[in-house]
Amino acid sequence: MDNTSVRAGGPVGVADRAAFWPAIRERATRGLLAYNAGCVLRLAGDAWIVRGTDPGTTYRVDLDAETCDCPDFAYFGEDRDVACKHVFAVAIAHASRRARRTRTCRECGGYGRFLWGAQDHGECGACRGTGRF
Repeated sequence: MDNTSVRAGGPVGVADRAAFWPAIRERATRGLLAYNAGCVLRLAGDAWIVRGTDPGTTYRVDLDAETCDCPDFAYFGEDRDVACKHVFAVAIAHASRRARRTRTCRECGGYGRFLWGAQDHGECGACRGTGRF
């Protein structure tokens, strides 16, 4: 395996990619801020809309293709294989949706053990100590 990533702009090696780590870190942080601000909306399938920082701007993100129609992605994403903050925000939203699908046990509240009451510290019989059902 040669540790390269291939996109439309050609191969990007690991040494070349190290120069982009500050940009990646910044976009990941801004993506988290956009997600926390509620700027992400799922349309259908892998299509999402993310509200931009300028009033009235929205950007369409395809999570499956990891593409966005914002100017930052057009510059960094296509040629340098660096996702924009909108792609990061959608990835975070998608991951949090998947995490919420896990159902917690109603008997023990997801702890797997009873921490109070007559059954103090006993394993939950409904979920058998997993905290999930």
